[in-house]
Amino acid sequence: MGGRPSPRAILEHIATRGQYAWKKESSYHRRSIAENMMFRLKKLGERLFYRTFERQAVAEVHARAVILQRR
Repeated sequence: MGGRPSPRAILEHIATRGQYAWKKESSYHRRSIAENMMFRLKKLGERLFYRTFERQAVAEVHARAVILQRR
């Protein structure tokens, strides 16, 4: 059949092999990092707060770039 495993199968796998092994085999950790990064970026909002271009470029755009590069 293939596809994604059921929640019951995931819980059984965690019970037998451990949570760390499941995270590593399913690449859950990488997905979690990506979702957390997107959450942090969206938390800043879609608009810039400073009115002048110089302040936007220096302060806000730089801050967003740093957030995107964090792991």
